[in-house]
Amino acid sequence: MINLRNKSKFTTTSIILIMLGLVLLSIISYRQYNQVSESELMHTMSDHTAQSAGYINTWLEGRLGEVRETAESPLLGQVLKLNPQLDLTRNDESIHLIDELNHSRWHYVSGAYPNEYAALHIVNFLQTNEWKDPKNYKKLQARYYNVKDGTNKTDPWAEGAAVEAGMRYSQAAGVYDTIFKPVYSQAYKRNMVLMVAWRKDNRGNVLAGDAASLTIETIQQIAQQAGYGKKGYGFLLAQDGTFITHPNPSWAMQKKTSTVSDRNMQQLGRLVSSTSKSGIFRFIDNGEKKIAFYNSIPIAGWTLVTVADENELFASANELHVLMLVIISSIILVTFMFAYIVFLLLNLKQSNAAREALEDRNKELIATKETERKILQAEISVLQAQIQPHFLYNTLNSITALCRTDSLKAAELLEELSDYLQGKFRLNNMELIPLDQELELVKSYLAIEQVRFGKRLEVEYHVEPNTNPLIPPLILQPLVENAVKHGVYPQRQGGIVRISIKNVDQITVISVTDDGVGMAPEKVKRLLNDKGAQELGVGLRNIQKRLQKHYGYGLEVESIINGGTTIKVKIPNSER
Repeated sequence: MINLRNKSKFTTTSIILIMLGLVLLSIISYRQYNQVSESELMHTMSDHTAQSAGYINTWLEGRLGEVRETAESPLLGQVLKLNPQLDLTRNDESIHLIDELNHSRWHYVSGAYPNEYAALHIVNFLQTNEWKDPKNYKKLQARYYNVKDGTNKTDPWAEGAAVEAGMRYSQAAGVYDTIFKPVYSQAYKRNMVLMVAWRKDNRGNVLAGDAASLTIETIQQIAQQAGYGKKGYGFLLAQDGTFITHPNPSWAMQKKTSTVSDRNMQQLGRLVSSTSKSGIFRFIDNGEKKIAFYNSIPIAGWTLVTVADENELFASANELHVLMLVIISSIILVTFMFAYIVFLLLNLKQSNAAREALEDRNKELIATKETERKILQAEISVLQAQIQPHFLYNTLNSITALCRTDSLKAAELLEELSDYLQGKFRLNNMELIPLDQELELVKSYLAIEQVRFGKRLEVEYHVEPNTNPLIPPLILQPLVENAVKHGVYPQRQGGIVRISIKNVDQITVISVTDDGVGMAPEKVKRLLNDKGAQELGVGLRNIQKRLQKHYGYGLEVESIINGGTTIKVKIPNSER
């Protein structure tokens, strides 16, 4: 009596400690999940910005490549033979060849890159030492093909282009192929990007220049589309902080980050100029939290900036946060209900013990047998109610990762998790269930684990028709879980779990096989005692006891070190 009372106090204390531990673990898991999900979303958005910047860089490289090819074209070589000094004021065969070259270029680019080019031109050149004196810029001339009106014309090279070229080349050892800073062209009434490539001889002397004026609308569309959500947007910055593109039209090609009144943009400009490649800047705009992701465009020296609203960016994660809170609350509620049931059972045992002390030996034996049955039933309830927090946590992390890469797969995994949890709860208070009902629970569990392990976990099912006897609940699922955790998972390359269900001489034989690490004969011998069951940790002793109670025999275990393990359960077909 006193011993039972002490056990009751010990059990009650243990339950309270377990409850507190579960609550603490839930809080820690939830906080860590929040941090991980936010970090993953930020990383995904950074990658998105980097990909968009890479696309713009590739776009510019492709267009500059066309300019370089033209600069080295044989037709331009013929022009230089006729007109070595590239005097564009002449009206001879060399000028006609230049016009033919520009027409040929326009025929190609108008089909390959429609609505992107405004003008194509061949440029004469200055000697290396002449770029230092702005007075020499007047010598620069270009033979233009104006896309808008389809005319050819020789004019002084655009003043803005000449000035920027002089600034660049006077500071370098010579001229080089480059993309100039975008400017607004009065001639074409639109924002332009000028690309220049130079033709040189074997000694590095400049012979001629080739250039193309591209519209900036295509790049502007790419930058705008890089924004995330309805409130997100994207824009481009030049090296000096000029807004190349921006949703605010009064800023584009007119303002710099240092000249606007917006302090956030001022700080962003300083941050971009102080870093070489990429970064993140968080700020508040009109009471809304924003995150700016920026990445460099190396070929032009520009920077792509994408701005996302925090509420929109983290919306999917917040929905999962709510789901996780619901699941955690459900776990705590189920655990509390189970603890309450155990507490009632303990009080009932204590009361029965007082009455049984007054009964005769026969009633005492009956009561003892009934107590053993209740203990066994309680052990079954413990196994049925067990939902391991780390398994749930890992599964939710997998769902979070898939939300950014494969939303459909994430939804499927959520459905599998729901089926798994429903299957666990549905098996409560059921003495016997159809085998296929537990097989569905196993399939949900393995589907979840296969998402976590990927190619490391392979599953094979070999189920004969008409094999669906009644079995005690949670017989097959713990065996499969042991095969995954203790057979396949310890191996770096993973492995295979095979589930076989077949009829042999009026007996349904259920086999769970893995090709994992296996066990020594000594471990197999002590597998189903208290110590062995504790080492494997998924209730094999509980399964053994229930099988012996129902059928008079238990599990059959075969295992070879590094050769895998097979566990068999035999169910008489009379149990159908």
